[in-house]
Amino acid sequence: MKILVADRQDNGLPLAALLRRQRYTPELAPTGREALDWALAGGYSCMILAEDPGGMAGLDLLKLLRQKKSDLPVLLLTDLPDARSRVRGFDAGADDCISRPFFSPELLARVRALTRRGALLEPDLVTAGDLVLDRRTFRLSCGEKSIRLGNREFQLIELLMRRQGQLLTTERLMDEIWGFESGAGLSVVWTNIAYLRRKLTQLGSSAQILLRRGQGYLLLLPTGE
Repeated sequence: MKILVADRQDNGLPLAALLRRQRYTPELAPTGREALDWALAGGYSCMILAEDPGGMAGLDLLKLLRQKKSDLPVLLLTDLPDARSRVRGFDAGADDCISRPFFSPELLARVRALTRRGALLEPDLVTAGDLVLDRRTFRLSCGEKSIRLGNREFQLIELLMRRQGQLLTTERLMDEIWGFESGAGLSVVWTNIAYLRRKLTQLGSSAQILLRRGQGYLLLLPTGE
């Protein structure tokens, strides 16, 4: 279950680690503007949004999200423990609010409540070019051919498909899918990318996973797809 975290790195990384220990798949957006773009792209069960995620005010981000007709459930992290802060959050479109410092079990309980709603909104199929990924069965299809993916392969291709055309560094893939605290080395990313490339060939897909040295990986689709 994917959760979008819009917070500054010093707070966002520990929060992402907390979520990952509960078997969620957190994605930490580098800036508020990118958080808005990612939220509008879809695929998340909920968003945890700080009042100051970096680059733009959290309440402004939330208002823009609702103006774009997004139903993504949002848990707002307020900086002050007063009722007026919560009221401003609810008025901007938050589904729930919690102030810092928060009690971790309470935050997780609120996340569970929101993700139950978000799970109803998240589509089962992710498409990119000639690829279709079924989130229920872990099967990747191209035309009449399909193949079942392992858990890490599934998470990798889902992220690449949702961010098609965007460069994702090895470190970011490692952090978002395995977590640096897992103890795994960067080689697990390279190994799973190699597995995925072979499976794309087996499926006869025109999509390619390219590596741009020093920049990262991206899913490249032929022009017009």
